[in-house]
Amino acid sequence: MPGAAADGPAPNDCGLLRSRFASGVLVALCALARAGEGRGGGRHVPETLEIALGELSRIFYYAEGRGDEAPLREELDFAERYLRLQAIRFEGRLRFAISRPTSEIDRPTRRLGLFESLERAVAEGLELREGEALIVVEAASPGGEALEPRVRLAGGGAPGPLP
Repeated sequence: MPGAAADGPAPNDCGLLRSRFASGVLVALCALARAGEGRGGGRHVPETLEIALGELSRIFYYAEGRGDEAPLREELDFAERYLRLQAIRFEGRLRFAISRPTSEIDRPTRRLGLFESLERAVAEGLELREGEALIVVEAASPGGEALEPRVRLAGGGAPGPLP
């Protein structure tokens, strides 16, 4: 794929990420609207759509940010918003946990660096299997090095890091 490195898109190749993300979120919002129609509408559907659209707005604002890096705090906020939207999409099948370290929380990290791992965890944990899934986002310090955010899938299969 042009503009993509062997291990994923280049740090500044956010256009592809935004396009795939937007497509996935729109599918989620359409599924929510269809589910509401199937249940005769209901009061919770407009409220949930409003929440989802607010989260989507904040995600796009973050994705449009300047530069290839963002503070770790903002990248973890992005992960939380993305997973909230996916939880709406999968109606109770997705649980998630995000570990927020107190040290190095403002350290720069790659903007949208978690996106591919989050997308893969959702696909492997929910789209390709039945039942619930737990997605864990944590900032780990392998071998005492600087904290790096990572995603792992637990539930619906053996827990482990995503490649």
